[in-house]
Amino acid sequence: MTGSRGLQASGVTVRYGGVTAVDNVDLSVEPGQVVGLIGPNGAGKTSFVDALTGFAPAQGEITLDGVSLTRMRPHRRRQAGLSRTWQSGELFASLTVAENVLASARPPTWSTLARDLFAPRRSIDAGVEPLLHAVGIPGLASVSAGALSLGQQKLVGVARAMAGGCSILLLDEPAAGLDSTESLQFADRIRRIVSDGPGALLIDHDVDLMLRVCDVVYVLEFGRLIFRGTPTEVRSDPRVVAAYLGSPVEG
Repeated sequence: MTGSRGLQASGVTVRYGGVTAVDNVDLSVEPGQVVGLIGPNGAGKTSFVDALTGFAPAQGEITLDGVSLTRMRPHRRRQAGLSRTWQSGELFASLTVAENVLASARPPTWSTLARDLFAPRRSIDAGVEPLLHAVGIPGLASVSAGALSLGQQKLVGVARAMAGGCSILLLDEPAAGLDSTESLQFADRIRRIVSDGPGALLIDHDVDLMLRVCDVVYVLEFGRLIFRGTPTEVRSDPRVVAAYLGSPVEG
């Protein structure tokens, strides 16, 4: 894998005691690509992302842009360019959008604390504005996070994951709670974000969203990879239909 770009995971296995949550999974995400990971509840999707980001002990090899992350702690993987959102990624409602984004952009030290205390409000907001523009919510840096719609809050979560720079975004159910219109708008925004460089691994239960936005889809069942292919192939694959979709998805 040395010299390869993007995220490469090989033979990733996660065990919790005698339970194998992820069983020898290979997956890759290239720059500018949206890769989907779907499967029934309990299939091992979040455990796989936890393994990639270092929050779950795992076997296998994980590299980013040719550099091994396998023995790195979570914060070092983040510094290397692997960033994620969380299923329960609530914002700090009393803080502004800019403050929420910056909360994950740099580690809390005395120097960063002093910078935040004494930096002009205008300069803090201006530093966040390019990220908000990228996710489609410009001009909201000084707005209280508690005043945002759910859809806007989800986009702030993505901006927070992008803060400080990243090569690969891991988006764990970022559209949960959105209605169908908001989900489609969110899908279009993700496509625009990756068109500017970073790749994305997307997990979501909204099949329409996944088949609309993803270039490649992986399907897990009981921790094992049962399918890899295009959205068109997903719609009619009998293994995927039986394990997850229930019936062929309309094109």
